[in-house]
Amino acid sequence: DVILNVSGSSLNSNGSQPQKLSDLEDGLDVDEAGPGSIRVNITESAVSLNRDEGIDLDEADEGEIYFTAVDIKASRNTDENIKITQLGSGNITALLRETVVKDSLDGDGVKLESFDNGKDENPVGAVFVSIDRSSFTFNDSDDLQIEAASGEVMVSASTIGKRKFSKRVTLTEVPRADATTP
Repeated sequence: DVILNVSGSSLNSNGSQPQKLSDLEDGLDVDEAGPGSIRVNITESAVSLNRDEGIDLDEADEGEIYFTAVDIKASRNTDENIKITQLGSGNITALLRETVVKDSLDGDGVKLESFDNGKDENPVGAVFVSIDRSSFTFNDSDDLQIEAASGEVMVSASTIGKRKFSKRVTLTEVPRADATTP
């Protein structure tokens, strides 16, 4: 298992030094390749101006991903501002509260995806996400993209793209690959 707690931190501007172009730098990058799980909690932090993703969590086998973001700002990262990928039979559970995700330069704002051992065409796991008092706007591609076989998305007091959610809304059917929510 990988357990990481980050609080009051600045994970900004990684990858501006000369490096291998095939491996640009993320603000936070966690890769777990065994049967264990990933548990990441980030509070009161900034993740901006990185050469690849702002936050990049990858589980490449059985195991779960648990992600909590409270009061974070993720913006102007070259690829996705937040990307969570499950490549195996596990699920993703995420809570984003008081989180601002905006202005990705060449990717989605938040991307949550669960695939069968890396085969992008076969979503298998479930994604459960709760978004509260957050804003995902002005990203280059989708503000929120979920690719999974099943799951649930709950949104309250938040803005995703041009949609404002003033009261709690539950989206019980998570779209399959290449779909956007909402």
